[in-house]
Amino acid sequence: PSEPPGADGTSGGRSWTLAGPDEKPLVVVPVSVGNPHLVVLAEEPEGLNEARLARLGPFLTGHPALANGANVQLARVDGPGRCRALVWERGVGPTSASGTSACAIAVAVVVAGRSRPGELRIETPGGELRVDVGSGLDVVLRGPVEEVMTGRLSPALLSTFERAP
Repeated sequence: PSEPPGADGTSGGRSWTLAGPDEKPLVVVPVSVGNPHLVVLAEEPEGLNEARLARLGPFLTGHPALANGANVQLARVDGPGRCRALVWERGVGPTSASGTSACAIAVAVVVAGRSRPGELRIETPGGELRVDVGSGLDVVLRGPVEEVMTGRLSPALLSTFERAP
């Protein structure tokens, strides 16, 4: 087994093997796109399902190798330039779509040698996003934006935040 990823979720362009929740080896591709992600690439079609996400998500988001946790993605390459994915966000749980997750998945697929740099279409339950991955692993995200909720922060909550100098 490899050493775990760095505390910020970066891997230096490599996959890492961690002991999974069942103590079996689990290969992850750590990616940081401003926040840490652990991408698990599913080898077979049945490896991408909500039950597996529900088992791996909570386990990996709080993995002791990561000081501040990470978002978790299960992803499968479905042909040239196409991926399907499920997302578990740290502190939230299953999420229908995430731009940073789509970017992390696209980078992980390129780093793992499953795709060449270029445009990848990342399909999640919330829709499809397009991510252009450059040869230097720079990314450009494209796709629709849709309001999914509105809310109001209470004055009590707002008072807990410090004002920036």
